[in-house]
Amino acid sequence: MADKIPYPHDSMVGAVLRDLTEARSFLQTHLPEEVSQTLNWQTLKLAEGSFVDEDLPKTSEKPRPSRAGMDGSSL
Repeated sequence: MADKIPYPHDSMVGAVLRDLTEARSFLQTHLPEEVSQTLNWQTLKLAEGSFVDEDLPKTSEKPRPSRAGMDGSSL
């Protein structure tokens, strides 16, 4: 019997969001157009750490996209 992958959805989404180009493409495709059009996608950066509730099980501490502000400033 193959080992079960814990949190397979988290693993898939995490793999996509750890790559800035893939994250930008994924988010531009799946966010509502009225939201996507308001963001400056050139300011999207990866952030260290997790932004998930501390009480939830941790699956990764890899960088995640952190912002895509309208004017490039920190959100």
